[in-house]
Amino acid sequence: MWKILSFIMLFMLMLYGCLDKEIIDDVNLVMVIGYDVGEGNKIKGTIVAPEYKKEQPVDSKVMTVESDLSRDLISDLQKESPAPLVYGKLQFALYSEDVAKQGIEKYVDSLERDASVGSKVILAVCKGEAKNLLEGKYGQQGTATYFRNLVEHNMHRENLPIINLHTYLRNFRMKGKDPSLPLLEKKNDHVKITGLALFQKDKMVGEIENDQLFYFKLLSDRYVKGIHTITMDDGNKASIESIRSKRRANIDEKNPFHLTIELEIEGYLREYSEGTVRPEILKKAEKAFEKEIVKNSMEMIDMFKEKNIDPVGLGEEILSHSRGLRKLKNWRDIYSKMEVDVHADVKITETGVVQ
Repeated sequence: MWKILSFIMLFMLMLYGCLDKEIIDDVNLVMVIGYDVGEGNKIKGTIVAPEYKKEQPVDSKVMTVESDLSRDLISDLQKESPAPLVYGKLQFALYSEDVAKQGIEKYVDSLERDASVGSKVILAVCKGEAKNLLEGKYGQQGTATYFRNLVEHNMHRENLPIINLHTYLRNFRMKGKDPSLPLLEKKNDHVKITGLALFQKDKMVGEIENDQLFYFKLLSDRYVKGIHTITMDDGNKASIESIRSKRRANIDEKNPFHLTIELEIEGYLREYSEGTVRPEILKKAEKAFEKEIVKNSMEMIDMFKEKNIDPVGLGEEILSHSRGLRKLKNWRDIYSKMEVDVHADVKITETGVVQ
């Protein structure tokens, strides 16, 4: 009897597997969606769905439509698609710079309200039309995988902070912090990360370029791995690798508007441009690195205050130490009053290659 039941269960599982495959083969899985400004007050939406063919590179099906509401985009696209469009595998949402400057709340809200969309969908802004980027051909892996891999490995191994639908919504709704998103641009046959789009609430109001991303991540996130090249006082260059960082915020007990950001950075000297690496060279590299971190971090914070934005969460640090201040309707009222200092403590523990 047990053998018969086992056979029936195995047969049902095999049948279910075949049925599931048939369903997947009969739909278009939307993995990327892009938003542009359309004609009049319309929204232009572009979706990308992979097309898998036996023993061939992944192809990408690209469709574009203009709609009155962001929630209508998929419905309007369904009318032009020979197979059902399924939203549940969405990996990437791309907003043109024009859309981002107008505000992306309604687009993000549409994603959040869709139960089939996961919280780890990556959001990004692009220079030019999103449609133009999504129509490109990017190798054998397909457009969706290309975009996700491009951003993810720069988050985990390089200078981009961790950003997705979940972190965007958290920062957007948090008192004392503003969102930021990766900024992309098409360069000939590939796409490049050019910096970070900075938001006040849901509107893009500025950007920082690639050479400042390292300091932004120190202030807002933490490094597990990283690499950075510094110029020492004598003009020689040193490459610091396997950078690990910690960030701690201290509030002055006598002045609750005075915040000190303490950064601890560890790494090893991977390359040095000239001469033998002696202990005094390591000390000079540490001091040069500390000086560079403080200078660039303070310049960045001053720029944030001028724009009245807080993408690294300095206001949240102040508010978390005072229940009274949390009752303020507009936390930005205290932002201009804040005094911020940055201290850096760099430890270079090993040496690598001497050039």
